[in-house]
Amino acid sequence: MSQFRILTAGALDTATGFQRPRQNLPEQVSLDSPALDVMTDLSKVTAEAVSANVSVDDAEEKMIASGVRLLFVINQLNQVIGIVTSKDLSGERILSRINDSHTARKDLIVRDIMTPQHKIEVLEMGDVATARVGDIVATLKR
Repeated sequence: MSQFRILTAGALDTATGFQRPRQNLPEQVSLDSPALDVMTDLSKVTAEAVSANVSVDDAEEKMIASGVRLLFVINQLNQVIGIVTSKDLSGERILSRINDSHTARKDLIVRDIMTPQHKIEVLEMGDVATARVGDIVATLKR
């Protein structure tokens, strides 16, 4: 061990943050650009997740703190059982749920408003890898 040096350690400063991986996005994109240029690459950007039993207010706080607009909803085995978006938390879906169930927002949990796994449409990664932005736009419009 004599060939190694001892590094100086210190106290952690208050209000210290941490680095999150970032995906480098191009400055300009056209419909002919590769689709992967504009899609979040979860091998480079950490996906954020939440339990289905978390309050909708806590889920919204997590989105804000993480700088994301979508959370994967996971079970105890870290399996995706749904998604919840910022639009779900502030839009028509949550207002409808409050009105229909006569439940206060503070009492709603993510499970009440998430899109369940069986209703989530996905694309094959092989198709996306060769797609252009225009292909994705056309697919989303469909």
